[in-house]
Amino acid sequence: MRLRFADAAALERAARAVDGARDDDALTLDVPGDGDVRSLRALLDRLDPDAVAGLTVHTPDLDDVFLALTGSHR
Repeated sequence: MRLRFADAAALERAARAVDGARDDDALTLDVPGDGDVRSLRALLDRLDPDAVAGLTVHTPDLDDVFLALTGSHR
């Protein structure tokens, strides 16, 4: 799940609250999840609701699996 934040301070607070890959330039935090509604709800409950400006759920593809296993780009 990719979360986009309104500002750098909101991103910083979220990064301390949950584990994820952070992009300071894009103000996003990518958090792994199973796509289940309960997981999403639990994640959002841990964050300041006013700080999250957008949310994207991405289904992993083979590139994502490769990167997760190798930790690097091709």
